[in-house]
Amino acid sequence: MASGTATPNSQLDSQSATFNPAQIREFTPQNYEISDAGLSNDGTGSEAHGTYDPFQMTSVGQTLPTNTPYNPYIDESATLTSNGAAYYGASTAFISPGQPLQYHLYAPIGPHREDLLAYQRHAHDFFMPDALREDLQKKAEATFQVMPNSQLPTLDSYHSLVALDTSHRKSATVFGYPSWVYKATSLKNGFMYTLRRLEGYRLTNERAIRSVKDWRRVNCGGVVSVVDAFTTRAFGDSSLIFVTNYHPLSKTLVEHHFTSTNRFGNRVAQTVPEPVLWNYIVQLASAVKSVHAANLAVRCMDPSKVILTDKGRIRLNACSVLDVVQFDAQRPLAELQQEDFIHFGKLILSVAVNNLSVMTSHNLMGFVEQLNRNYTPEFRDTVVWLLTPAQAPATKNITELLSGISNHVIDAFDSSLHANDTLYSEISREVENGRLARLLMKLGTINERPEHDNDPNWSETGDRYALKLFRDYVFHQVNAEGKPVLDMGHMVGCLNKLDAGSQEKIILTSRNEQNVFVITYNELKKQVNAAWAELQKPSRR
Repeated sequence: MASGTATPNSQLDSQSATFNPAQIREFTPQNYEISDAGLSNDGTGSEAHGTYDPFQMTSVGQTLPTNTPYNPYIDESATLTSNGAAYYGASTAFISPGQPLQYHLYAPIGPHREDLLAYQRHAHDFFMPDALREDLQKKAEATFQVMPNSQLPTLDSYHSLVALDTSHRKSATVFGYPSWVYKATSLKNGFMYTLRRLEGYRLTNERAIRSVKDWRRVNCGGVVSVVDAFTTRAFGDSSLIFVTNYHPLSKTLVEHHFTSTNRFGNRVAQTVPEPVLWNYIVQLASAVKSVHAANLAVRCMDPSKVILTDKGRIRLNACSVLDVVQFDAQRPLAELQQEDFIHFGKLILSVAVNNLSVMTSHNLMGFVEQLNRNYTPEFRDTVVWLLTPAQAPATKNITELLSGISNHVIDAFDSSLHANDTLYSEISREVENGRLARLLMKLGTINERPEHDNDPNWSETGDRYALKLFRDYVFHQVNAEGKPVLDMGHMVGCLNKLDAGSQEKIILTSRNEQNVFVITYNELKKQVNAAWAELQKPSRR
């Protein structure tokens, strides 16, 4: 019968080879380039002439970064050089600190419960706020910052100079001489001071530099204290150095209010809130009052010389410089004090309208009119009073200003009281933060003591032996594999119980496992106090 399907050929089946996996060649990738012919002329692939190797990825590897990414959690000092390269760039002028501060480890990680009862507390309620801790640690880092391989000289009794200027441009607008600011360490007491250098100044009158001593009488929180002044040639020229107190991470009003930029890098005007300006006026008025009471004049109230040392906290800086530089002019003190009010008004007006040209402008009515847009008439009238000279023979008095702004003085004083209460509350949390440190010091002086009162076995006998076993219980535990147990929670918990004298019982075992003690923390505390008291007794002769 005829059929539409072909009948299989039994001859082909008999001739076909049996399937054997061992005869299959294993595929191994070869070097392959796209430009090479992948197929022969007959359409069959060539196994021997391929050049592509996907496991080498030569072209891709050339585009991958070869530097090691920065790791902020690194702890090995041997790899600091390579580790910091990606973070600090290729700059060789300044070597960065070996380890950044780990204040980011204090972040309060959530979730946070809000349904707590009145007597319940979060763990973070017992410690300093993270923002305050971070601010203090940043200031400490700035205080101890140094510049390795620095070319700056040593001046008399000041060393380790660090440049504080944020701009390299020379400016002689305020003092008539280019000025530079440095942080330095005193050889006399080890404290940090700020050195203001006037470049190219030649002293012609010894009495000029002696006038700086009068500024030591000014004791006001709104004025940066003046310590000393001297001349030097350590910089290769004749320079005048003013030494003042150092306030870490302080900014000038120019850096704080006149450097705001948009996303395109263009400077934008920033409207300062009126309460902030009233706070500035009150602080500056207090500073001017102290300076005038010392029979001196401020003379320097430029925004680039008034520093912001903390949130809303400003201080007059570089007050004594013009007394030395312009000593030969011998202008009357009363005239200089009256000019202080005009400089005062220009300073507040420049910050309010966000325009530094106010300090050098002679026509200020246009700037004063701008105050009507964002500020109250009371603020405008105060600025106008400061800018308007008194009609002779009448003179202005800082007391008149304080009387006119008495309401804002009370507001500033109330804010200061609240800030003081807040800091006092935060400090109260840290009163007993040294309890464990004192306890560890006592245990360290007792345990393994070589000899006491002519007794070489004093620390190994009596109650001191139990303290030695307690030290092993807290710090020298090992797990089942013989590895050290580094549970800090266990260590802190045991020390806290010992300091509190808990009635909880623990088992202490000697290292040879021949002696076992069952003892309470209260008994251990008594033994610590007894051993400490014995160490405090005078030794027998």
